Amino acid sequence: MAVANRVHCDAPLTETARIILQFRLDELVKTRASISSALDSLQLHALRISAKRLRYSLEVFAVCFPGDIAHGRADGVREMQDVLGRIHDLDVLHGLMEERIIGLEANIREEAMRTAMAPAENGRRDDRLLELVQTDGKSDGRLGLYKVIAAKADERRELYDRFVALWSQWEEAGFLAGIRTSLADLQAGRAPASSSA
Repeated sequence: MAVANRVHCDAPLTETARIILQFRLDELVKTRASISSALDSLQLHALRISAKRLRYSLEVFAVCFPGDIAHGRADGVREMQDVLGRIHDLDVLHGLMEERIIGLEANIREEAMRTAMAPAENGRRDDRLLELVQTDGKSDGRLGLYKVIAAKADERRELYDRFVALWSQWEEAGFLAGIRTSLADLQAGRAPASSSA
């Protein structure tokens, strides 16, 4: 952990808070810069983890700030973390459902191979092979899985748009700049100013 090298046991709590929070904030911004599209699943997950670390650090060091400044910032980060967490949940669900579909298709292939290798019985083998190849997707559940995947993909797109909108709101409102200002105030020995941004 790179931040550990910057923190000293005998440093005042406000200095430790400033160092750790600055590191967490920089980590969040750097991770966000690595995301170029909704398809960056691993980076979106990394951003969720960065947001969680920043939020927890804000909560731990809230005593270093007057009033509810740190808690207010932590609440804003929590909202972002929640959206990113839901995106990650949907990514995991997608993988599980894809595995299930692959498993169902493998079962059909295996049954088709067993049928093809079995002795012919009055054309029943050919009929069964035709049934397996021409499945409508309903009897084995694939159609339902594909419909759920489609609905969850729509939900994920909406959540990604929400993430982009939240980040834009942060930039427009000076949310991250407000955290940086509070950290600069800590470094200068000033009480961080209260802000609604």
